[in-house]
Amino acid sequence: MSGPDIGEQQGGVLSPSERYGLYTTDLKTQSPNDELRAQLRERLEASLRDLRLLAERLPDDDIKRVFGDDDGASGTTSVATDVVALCWLGFDLAEKSPEWRVKQGIERALYAHNEDGEVNLSVVRQPLLPAAASLDRFRQHDLNTSDAYGTLEHLWAASDINPFELYDVTSEKLGREFALPPADLMIERLAYRAQARRFPAAQVMDVSTDDDLKEM
Repeated sequence: MSGPDIGEQQGGVLSPSERYGLYTTDLKTQSPNDELRAQLRERLEASLRDLRLLAERLPDDDIKRVFGDDDGASGTTSVATDVVALCWLGFDLAEKSPEWRVKQGIERALYAHNEDGEVNLSVVRQPLLPAAASLDRFRQHDLNTSDAYGTLEHLWAASDINPFELYDVTSEKLGREFALPPADLMIERLAYRAQARRFPAAQVMDVSTDDDLKEM
C-alpha cells in the first residue's frame, strides 16, 4: 500500500481516517502521557491479541493463503516481518533479551504441527556503516540477498543520500522494481524508515535457526 492509498484499506483494526491521521501525525512530538498515545498503545496490545486468536483458530490452508508459499507470494509477509521486528525492538529497548520470543514462537509453531524440536538462535549485532559508505559498497559490490532489504531501508532513510542517485544505483543492480523512491514506499516499510531516524545506531541482525525434530 502506497501513501496515496493509505485510507483505502478496508477491514483493518483502524478506520481510514485513523490510518490517515497516524500517517500524517508525528507522535514523537507528543508526550507519552498524551491521551492519543495512550489509546494507540491500548489498540496495539488489543490488535496483537486479536491477531493471535486469528492465527490460532484459522485452519492451516487459510494461513497459507494469507502468507503465501514464499516471501514474494504475498505482501502480508512483510507485515509479519514488521510485527516480529516490533516485538524484538520493544523488548530490546527495555534492555531485556528478545531472543527467547523468536525461539518460543518457532517452538510453538512446531508444536502446532505435532512436532517437537530445538531452536538454536544466533544473533550477531554490529553498527551499520555510514550511509555514504553503504551506498558506495552497494555500487561496487552489489548486495547479498540477506542484507539488501535492510541496507536499502537504511539508505532511503538517510538524509545525506541523494535519492535520485540511490534510485539509479538500485535500478542498475537489482532492477527498477526494487528502486522505490520514498514517496512510493509501501506503508509497511515506513516503520523501518521511522526506526532508522529514531535510532541512528540501528543494528544489523544475522539470525539462524536449527530445528532438530524428535519423534513424538
